[in-house]
Amino acid sequence: MTHKYITYMCSNETMRYFVPHRVQNIVMKDFLSKLGLTYVLPKTEIQIPQTFPVLRDILKDKSVKEVFFYSLEMMPFESNEMIEKVYERVRSGVRIWFCVENILLEQKNLDSFIEDQLIMRKKRKGVLIED
Repeated sequence: MTHKYITYMCSNETMRYFVPHRVQNIVMKDFLSKLGLTYVLPKTEIQIPQTFPVLRDILKDKSVKEVFFYSLEMMPFESNEMIEKVYERVRSGVRIWFCVENILLEQKNLDSFIEDQLIMRKKRKGVLIED
């Protein structure tokens, strides 16, 4: 792979639970090695609620073709503006991997991903009642 990829992890308040940086590093390093990629030190999100400055910078960089998130739990679902920026970059061809869940988000599965995430968020909030 010759295109640019970025690894992205978070500080303890970005996700709903705490995962030490060294654990996030180990998971991402193992994930990338299984894909035959060299591990690069991650960009680490800082703890400013709902602003995602590091992710903003990653998404602005047009040379980035793949982003490896530590986990799906890092997606900025609570910020409509940021989630739209993520989806816009995926529509432009950027691929996003979620290492813990082994999920790849790309153009061809974006619509089903969005639908699945809406259902999951409703279930978490207790809004969706299953038959």
